[in-house]
Amino acid sequence: LLACCLGLVACRSSRSRTMRGLSSSAATGGKLEVDPEYPGTAVERLRSIHHRVRSELTPTALSADWEEVRRRLLWAGGLRDLPDVAPGRGCTVHSFNDDNHCDLTPMLGDVAHNENDGRIEGIAVGNRLGP
Repeated sequence: LLACCLGLVACRSSRSRTMRGLSSSAATGGKLEVDPEYPGTAVERLRSIHHRVRSELTPTALSADWEEVRRRLLWAGGLRDLPDVAPGRGCTVHSFNDDNHCDLTPMLGDVAHNENDGRIEGIAVGNRLGP
């Protein structure tokens, strides 16, 4: 799980370099930004995540009690800790708590409910990719 945390923080450098080539929605006249490599990415949300990661997820913050670190990771991703909500209704108790729920992917609304059709190895066919 620590690798997941470090991976989220590491994304700020490698992915940020890729993101620099994209224009902002303000500069594009309010048009939706599209990441040419990952067109289903919610670019504006991703930039906000990068900002929160850079500003708040310090090595000290990532060295705190795991539940506090997990809540900070959720916050950085624009999510809330909702442990008492039913699964499928926004429950986040599993987020960052196992090796299957360690990614944070800001997806556009029109692709968030897509299901794996078998093209993504290691994820069950029919498994929803988004919320």
